[in-house]
Amino acid sequence: MADAALEYWPPAPPHDETGLTPVSDIVPHPSRLAMLRKFLHKPDASFSCPMQGALIEHVIAGKRNILAVLPTGSGKTDTLLMLADTDGSTRVLVMILPLNALHADVHARARQYGLQVAKFSRSNKFNRNAQIVTVAIESVEHPQFHAYLQELKVSGRLYRIVFDEIHMVITEKSYRPAFSQALRLCLHGTQIIGLSATLPPHLVQPLTDITHIKWHVLRMPSNRKELRFGVKTAPSRKVLLRGVCAYISWALKSSEGSKKLVVALCDTIDTADRLAEKLQVMSLHSRTGLEALEAIRAGKQRVLVATSAAEAGLDLPMVTWVLRVGAPYNMISDAQGSGRGGRGGVPCRVITFSLVNPPPRTSDCEYDIGQTAVLDNLKTKECLRLGPSKFLDGVAVTC
Repeated sequence: MADAALEYWPPAPPHDETGLTPVSDIVPHPSRLAMLRKFLHKPDASFSCPMQGALIEHVIAGKRNILAVLPTGSGKTDTLLMLADTDGSTRVLVMILPLNALHADVHARARQYGLQVAKFSRSNKFNRNAQIVTVAIESVEHPQFHAYLQELKVSGRLYRIVFDEIHMVITEKSYRPAFSQALRLCLHGTQIIGLSATLPPHLVQPLTDITHIKWHVLRMPSNRKELRFGVKTAPSRKVLLRGVCAYISWALKSSEGSKKLVVALCDTIDTADRLAEKLQVMSLHSRTGLEALEAIRAGKQRVLVATSAAEAGLDLPMVTWVLRVGAPYNMISDAQGSGRGGRGGVPCRVITFSLVNPPPRTSDCEYDIGQTAVLDNLKTKECLRLGPSKFLDGVAVTC
């Protein structure tokens, strides 16, 4: 009896040590943890952060459009997959994904949990009744997609609509025409959920203006204790690449026989291809397929060399080193890349290899996405957590 009580009424998870107050006005039902444990097949599983339980409660209630700004690795996607499964196989969770690599990642995770998953196709050649249907961002504007949503709504099978990595509506102007269609999605009468790990408070209002959606915000601090940051500089690109290759060789040798992974995120496609050639591995970027990612998942290579194509949403276990090859373009991009490491609490070194005097970052984005702040952080003599936490959370924290 006591064991059953602990399962349904477990102790509340501790709040973050920074003292930042999570934003929530709902108390999760104690049985939600039991749901999570059953879905994960882990009898000792716990909420990854206090706000994960609140997200579950809000999605089940389905009354407000939710903007969940929770740290990388906090279980946002798994939470929604669990709820799609809990709701039964007759309703469909629609997930709008802005990057191709995210589709493969979500599909792999859904199948891992025994869920039916499909990718929306305008040719209608997909499983229209799958529990999870992923949608490429460019399809959001097309009448066929809205006809499919209407079909689900009329038949009572539309569960929720999810925008993953929704901060990209701010950082990538090319996505805005599609995201601006979010108002039309509201007409389908279901809850819309936006997910991000890196949307600063000052960008919530611009997001509201662009999407025409009034968001109820759930927020947790972005700081992750398992990540350890460092910066190495070089006078030229040639010397920089030589240093990166030497570091990767050391990392692989020191962890030989293990499943530990290295993710090298390069600032240009050319740099990614050159580094991959030197390391004799495949690269991942907008001009390649997903062969490099498949090789990583199959255990055929332990280094993923990529560009921003691997920055957002990619969930790989045992990433023990994240190397930034070249200065990041902005604070949001930097935090997304860093978040590829340390999943499941595994300690991870995040090292930025930068030129001594990196060129200023330019963008057509009219909002402050941290282009100057990210370069300032590379030159600071203070704790490397100060700049990112101040920008992303509004409160600076240190080690």
